[in-house]
Amino acid sequence: MSDDASSDLPNDSVGSAVSILFSQARRTNLDRADWLSLLITTLFVLVVYLFTLAPEVTLGFAGIFSTAAMYGGVPHPPGYPLSTLYGWAFVHLVPISNVAWRMAAASAVAGALACGVIALIVSRLGTGLVDEKPDDDLPVQKQSVLLRAAAGCTAGTVFGFSDGFWNWAVIVDVWTLSTLSLCLVFFFLLRWIQAPDCKRRLYYAFLTYGLALTNSQALLIFAPAIPFVVMTGNRDTGRDLFLGGAILCASVLITTFLETMPALGISRDGIKPLLTVYILVGVITFAMTVRLSMATKRICTEWKTVAICCACLLAGLSLCLYIPIVSMTNPPMNWGYPRTVQGFFHVLSRGQYERIRLPADMILYLKELWFYVTVVGSSFGWINMGIAMVPFALIYRIPSKSRERLLAPGAAFLCLGPLLIAVINPGMGNEARWVIQVFGSLSGVALAIWMECGLVLLGRLVIERSRLH
Repeated sequence: MSDDASSDLPNDSVGSAVSILFSQARRTNLDRADWLSLLITTLFVLVVYLFTLAPEVTLGFAGIFSTAAMYGGVPHPPGYPLSTLYGWAFVHLVPISNVAWRMAAASAVAGALACGVIALIVSRLGTGLVDEKPDDDLPVQKQSVLLRAAAGCTAGTVFGFSDGFWNWAVIVDVWTLSTLSLCLVFFFLLRWIQAPDCKRRLYYAFLTYGLALTNSQALLIFAPAIPFVVMTGNRDTGRDLFLGGAILCASVLITTFLETMPALGISRDGIKPLLTVYILVGVITFAMTVRLSMATKRICTEWKTVAICCACLLAGLSLCLYIPIVSMTNPPMNWGYPRTVQGFFHVLSRGQYERIRLPADMILYLKELWFYVTVVGSSFGWINMGIAMVPFALIYRIPSKSRERLLAPGAAFLCLGPLLIAVINPGMGNEARWVIQVFGSLSGVALAIWMECGLVLLGRLVIERSRLH
């Protein structure tokens, strides 16, 4: 018997196996369409941003962030260490114009990269929505590459030029860097879903998420969606993440009831407005833990992976230690003097801000939710919103695996949309419209992904009909 096991297989079986391996490699590795989407979208959006950039200090927090970046200080709570260090690099390495212009340019670069990463994500997801053909079918391959690249560029630019994002990409602000961080978390998670054995991508996602939280605590609302996204790649890992989330929610509620950690801002008065949200998230995570445990007939088999994910998350959050350290140098911008323990936790817990208040009743919440839909729809474009619904209308044409990956952004959308509206309770009116435009851009990431899938499906229909004729 030959040492080569493949010699005992028929030639057509060996060729089929090799074809499957190459097909899997194409689906997991970045290709020309992905890189083209990233490069073209980033450059095009950045050029437009730079032409519309604010030349000097604007209203709002532009002066605060510029001063903090210039001298390495501490802006207003929660301190924004990631944006401060990122802005410091731009201020000192870009020898053009004034400090405010350099900070606005830093915001524009982060915003353009966020659009590029969205294009990259949607182009990669498009591999499961177009029919893969053999290597010798070059015209079909070329059509697939062009279709995915065009859809990715369209989704990225539509997101970049929406009102809720463009306005903040051309002034001094931290929002574009927060959005870029969220897009990178999406990217690493979806890349891991395509190749669950490559766990380092999952670890990169949690590290990036920890860094993102140091720049925007609003991204905490994305945490409940992570186990749902992970579950689509590996049910065992998702199950143990749900278990960890249930334990975390129970711990917060217990420490709140016992009043054991008031120094960290965890107290009855502080947590009471969000009690409903904590209970809801805790019940859902516990129910998903039980359901997945019954489906897999085991539990805690991926505890090492979950532990490493938690360690990566804490490593990212450790950037907050920059705040008390730099405060000790007494920079010109030293908000709250966080060099003391009390001042540090006061800054992190946004102590000077008004407490979160959930909507008073369901009727008010539904009105705010409808107002959110109208604002996001007008900002993102109603035509684009319609294209984003195409994948659900043509769900029967999507392979089962790609269908699960398509539904993964759904959990993110529910957290970054309806749940976020319940937490921030914006109300209605001009001020509420401004708030929703800003925070609604987060849910626009999921809408952009769905819109790309709709464009790819529509493009595939056009190609198929052109072949018939």
